[in-house]
Amino acid sequence: MQVSQGRQQRGRRAVATIVCRDFPKPDFESTKPFQEMQDASQWLKDAPRPQRPLKVVIVGAGLAGLSTAK
Repeated sequence: MQVSQGRQQRGRRAVATIVCRDFPKPDFESTKPFQEMQDASQWLKDAPRPQRPLKVVIVGAGLAGLSTAK
């Protein structure tokens, strides 16, 4: 959604004008990088699981650390 604000002078008071519009979702699912990452994600999902649980330490709580932990 795009919100545009403009100011109009009416006497000594400024009046805000707000315009809201919805834009269509971009078609990023058909792009090559998206399809490559979708294939890589599916490959990881289909990979065999280890016989015994692994102990892993993830340091950091930023976007990369949280997505890795997930």
